[in-house]
Amino acid sequence: MATIVGAAVPLSLAGLLAGPLGGERAGWSAMAAVLGLLCVPPILLTWHTTRGYELYPQKSDVRWWTMVRAALGNRTFRYTVAIYASSYAAINLLMAVAIYYLKYVMGYGDNMSSLALGVFVIAGTAWLPLIDRAARRRGKRWAMAVFMAFWALIMGGVMPFVTSHTPVLFWLGLLLASAGGVAATLLTWAMIPDCSEVDEFKSGQRREGLYYGLATFVQQTAVALTLWLVGLSLGGFGYVPDVRQTPGALLGIKLLFGVGTSFFALVTLVLALRLPLTREKHAALRAAIRRRREGEEVDATGFSDVL
Repeated sequence: MATIVGAAVPLSLAGLLAGPLGGERAGWSAMAAVLGLLCVPPILLTWHTTRGYELYPQKSDVRWWTMVRAALGNRTFRYTVAIYASSYAAINLLMAVAIYYLKYVMGYGDNMSSLALGVFVIAGTAWLPLIDRAARRRGKRWAMAVFMAFWALIMGGVMPFVTSHTPVLFWLGLLLASAGGVAATLLTWAMIPDCSEVDEFKSGQRREGLYYGLATFVQQTAVALTLWLVGLSLGGFGYVPDVRQTPGALLGIKLLFGVGTSFFALVTLVLALRLPLTREKHAALRAAIRRRREGEEVDATGFSDVL
């Protein structure tokens, strides 16, 4: 629900506040302040309700670099964090360029752009049962590969050919592309816990916080680099704010939105196919951890390559 609000509200809210506050810059600043304040209660609520309920409370005097090195020595984690970075690069490239695409390619104003972004996220929720079913039946890596291939096809094969005169094609592409964006978000978060189980088998410790923390750091770095490159690329294509764009600038916006997103989706696809931890190996790993906790001897032959 918060994602839907976050996708649909900012443009309209900034425009609504711009008039009373005397300008577009002030409207955007006020919008950011409103959304920032709305973020505070959920953060405090999460902290309050989870405090003291850790499943594996433990203290460690190990230096942070030793722990980071252990995480990077986890082969499954290296692939997973690369999948995380590339998939979020695709998502954030799409969302960053979508504003320019909607305004200059489709000719939409703030309200229609907000509607389009909201529809993208709402449509994505309709894909959730299918994504979940695919992951449960065939495994997370297989589901990721399939939905990344589908996403790349729609973004690279449909969106660059959309114009303001083909709104039906645009909305159809938007509804279909939402599957890839939601799959990238859902499945990457679901893959990270598997890395901590590989680590538990190797070290005997549960360190989910380490893996989520490192993955989030890498993801935020990838997002920052992606947004920086978007700005450089738009300038290189000749984009000038708030004027009628040249054919070269319009082509650049289309390529960034469609082909750029498709490129990172294909990178994610390749990484997913190379991920060593399959569904079957994960099941064998979990069974081995369970037997070890019960004091039995375990054999890692069936999943040794993931270690």
